[in-house]
Amino acid sequence: MHKILLNNKMRFISLFLGLQLLVSGLSCCAAPLKINYQGRLEESGQPAEGAKSFIFKIYDALSGGSLVWTSAPQSVTLTNGVFSAVLEAGATVNLSTDVFSGASFIEITVDGIALAPRQEMVSAPYALVARSLSSEARISLSNLEKDPSSSSTINTSTNAVDWTQLKNVPAGLTDGTGILSLAAQVDNVALSTGTLTVNLAAVILSTGAIQADITAEAAARSGADSALGTRVDNVAASTGTLTLNFTALALSTGPLSDFADWNMAYSWGDHSIAGYVTNAVLNNVTASTGTLTVDLAGVILSTGAIAADLATETSDRSAADGALAAQIDNVALSTGTLTTGLAAETAARSGADSAITAQMDSVAASTGILTADLAGVVLSTGPLANSGTWNGILSVGGPLSLPIATKTADYTISSNDSTILVDTSLASADVVITLPSAVGSVGRIYTVKNINDLYVVRVAPAGSENMDGWSNGVPFPLADRGDFVTCQSDGANWMIIGAYVQSFIAIPRVLWN
Repeated sequence: MHKILLNNKMRFISLFLGLQLLVSGLSCCAAPLKINYQGRLEESGQPAEGAKSFIFKIYDALSGGSLVWTSAPQSVTLTNGVFSAVLEAGATVNLSTDVFSGASFIEITVDGIALAPRQEMVSAPYALVARSLSSEARISLSNLEKDPSSSSTINTSTNAVDWTQLKNVPAGLTDGTGILSLAAQVDNVALSTGTLTVNLAAVILSTGAIQADITAEAAARSGADSALGTRVDNVAASTGTLTLNFTALALSTGPLSDFADWNMAYSWGDHSIAGYVTNAVLNNVTASTGTLTVDLAGVILSTGAIAADLATETSDRSAADGALAAQIDNVALSTGTLTTGLAAETAARSGADSAITAQMDSVAASTGILTADLAGVVLSTGPLANSGTWNGILSVGGPLSLPIATKTADYTISSNDSTILVDTSLASADVVITLPSAVGSVGRIYTVKNINDLYVVRVAPAGSENMDGWSNGVPFPLADRGDFVTCQSDGANWMIIGAYVQSFIAIPRVLWN
């Protein structure tokens, strides 16, 4: 267990840190990816209490050196100064055996304060090396030596096994095609789920059961076909395809024997050329689903009802058209599209436009789009006469409300912000609030306040700008609840015009004289 003494003496001017470490060992559990780290923390001579944010970092040197691994922030509860943490989850990668390939030194950061000096981790590497020799370890093929007494062979991916390296290969597979030829007599081949390819010529010539079955089947089919030819008068419709001798069917003595005399029997003539023609009176033609072609010239000249109806309909339509034409002058006042009376409408609209122009000074702002002579409006003696002084000094006659926003993570202030409250109780690390560029925003004022002291809030100017000596690389710290800073842009950088900081962490005293 490590005993960590933190002398934290708060003053309004500065903060002094004293550190003493008493090493009594580092315990490592069986699994190398988890390390239990315990210690004792004293603050201002008293055992630290409550929850604090711990970050553990492992370097390859006591000072300086390279950062090998960083843990994720942990909220650790201290009781009588004693704390215990498990090193496993990392900020980017979890703890692994790669971290302990050389000397390892651990550095602890508590609530944003790095404790020094670092402590060497002397027992963990042994446990981690032992872990690398477990059943999960990987051994390169180049490190394996072949046992002369072993019958095993290890092949690399560039020397894959092929036919030439196999022993006792059946003769049917020696051609390397993977197809086994059944050259011997095969009396009992069972069907598998694959595909069986058979040389049917050889099967027909064989003396096995297949030859006998095929011969009997051929004879049976031949007899059945002959019987079908003599029984064609009584063929039942099946679901298959029926092939008939239509020549014999046409010459048969059945009901279809006089097919050649159909055209004569029904007086249809040669319907292949003229179609089906009939001289019968079509007084009762039933509409079918096909197309009925009618000689309309004959219909018009007939004395039936259709010709009389068409004449009446034509006459009625003509009269209706005349009535419509006579009434067209009265359509000019409708709300539709007009082809007459446009001159009168144009004159009426012109008068209305003139009336609107004359009353423009009394038009109230609506939610629509108002098109007006803005030059005349600006030069008028109405309420807009002072438009030339809009860019002068702003005077507020009543109360002024400015926006307040609460943030829990890193944030860049926008032109719509004014006061930023930072709640670090919901953060997982220190929070950086970045100011917008001071260029082009002369006089703009922002206030940033820390409303919870779980993490430090750091206020940084943008880019290469500064804030009375504080830069993007060295932001202004707000470490305690209630700390705030108010700054204003001078057009190039930011000026601190007000601040309240309970414990100044390395703040130049010249700023606060």
